[in-house]
Amino acid sequence: MDTRIPARDLYERGRMLRLAKMYDRALADFTGALQDPYYVGKAHTQIALCFRALGRHGEAAAALRRALDSSMLSENEQLHVLYLL
Repeated sequence: MDTRIPARDLYERGRMLRLAKMYDRALADFTGALQDPYYVGKAHTQIALCFRALGRHGEAAAALRRALDSSMLSENEQLHVLYLL
């Protein structure tokens, strides 16, 4: 039996953890969501938001740059990432 959590579930749980200000746990879930190409850009953006909240601004900027490398972000999502950067 495969006990891995799907990337979608990791991403959604990470978002809830980030909103609850549980940044370390959220980072772990977003990192796990990177396994799915669809969530790479979205997860890197959320990782950046966690790093920013933790005052780790250099790491946040690097995560945003990685998010921009994803081909799965919509044009609006790319603009949002550029704004955050």
